[in-house]
Amino acid sequence: MASRILMEEPVCLVGNGADGELEVNPVALKILGGINQPLVVVAIVGLYRTGKSYLMNSLAGKRKGFSLGATVQSHTKGIWMWCVPHPRSPGHTLVLLDTEGLGDVEKGSTKNDHWIFALAVLLSSTLVYNSKGTIDQYAMEQLQYPFGGQGKEATGLIAAPPSAGVSKKVQDYNLPRQCLRNFFPTRKCFIFVQPVSRQDISQLESLPESSLDPQFLDQTRKFCQYTFQESQPKTLKGGYRVNGRRFSSLVQSYVETILSGKVPCLENAVTSMAAIENEAAVKEALGHYMTEMEKLRLPMEQKELSEVHWKCEEKALQVLMQRSFKDEEQKYQKELVGIAKCYEDVIAKNEDASVKTCHALLEELSATMRQKLSEGVYSQPGGYETYVRDRNQVVANFRGQGVDRGEETHLKEKTTMEAKGVK
Repeated sequence: MASRILMEEPVCLVGNGADGELEVNPVALKILGGINQPLVVVAIVGLYRTGKSYLMNSLAGKRKGFSLGATVQSHTKGIWMWCVPHPRSPGHTLVLLDTEGLGDVEKGSTKNDHWIFALAVLLSSTLVYNSKGTIDQYAMEQLQYPFGGQGKEATGLIAAPPSAGVSKKVQDYNLPRQCLRNFFPTRKCFIFVQPVSRQDISQLESLPESSLDPQFLDQTRKFCQYTFQESQPKTLKGGYRVNGRRFSSLVQSYVETILSGKVPCLENAVTSMAAIENEAAVKEALGHYMTEMEKLRLPMEQKELSEVHWKCEEKALQVLMQRSFKDEEQKYQKELVGIAKCYEDVIAKNEDASVKTCHALLEELSATMRQKLSEGVYSQPGGYETYVRDRNQVVANFRGQGVDRGEETHLKEKTTMEAKGVK
């Protein structure tokens, strides 16, 4: 079932903890967990104070949202997320990721710069690199760092030509450019003029559009239109589209890998995500089966119970197949054998309920016989014939209530035991 998430403002997805290490925000994960739609993920990276947040707010259709900050220091720490309905693709959710500015003068280490950059690349389906001025060699090296060898997974709004030659210097120059071309099969470049005068730049989000350069507004509109039209749903190898739950697993897997001191790898993250998704799929399928079976009013005929069981098992399998991910060897599908044990328990409960129901019915139907027995009616001459007639009537009434043959035999044994003193 499709879900619609209404976020009034962005939330931090990955932040810098008190110890300086990256940490995932559980609030953001909860939001993602409620999104079953495919995600189109657009992330933006670049140096601090280059207007990244303004562009992301424009993609969200808002003037305010992502913080623009008012000083030279980077105002957005870590990665901030804003999930909004996709304006061009119904049934899809647009996830906007705004990153802290690279090269923040307040930070003594650039380690987190690299990891925030890497996360933005790995998590996005479209990466926007925002640069003030030309895209120089430093920018090329920064862009190449996180993903040399990750495969063709994303669209990038950047471009740069390689240089000719075979020297070590030329090779070092060309390597990041080749990585970019391999990783970003589609690239696009936009050039923006300065929106307002330098002294008004800090007031950008509060100024009316009439105060902004018309050329800048037109460039921003074209940028948004291109991004909406060309950005594809986040898709993993094999054609698996990423929804909120799967995206949440990817974020956690990448951050855990970074904290362990290893380099995040797409394949390992997908494997971890598949395990989490498939275990949850089995749990959800079994839960669905048990919930439906618990609704039954026992006792019921075994044939009817069996039919309900097969229908619930088939639906549980559908639930599993809808949520399972890369279960290529049907390992998790085989775990649905747990349904058999659940069914055995239901059968046992049905039998127990049947016995209790029949006992209660027997007590009700034989009340008159017990009264006659206590009064000695059956001990008088001709009492046995009266007993047989009464017992047969109780049996007939018992049968009329749908009692099975086993319970009928039990009735005969019980009433015979009670009439031992009959002459």
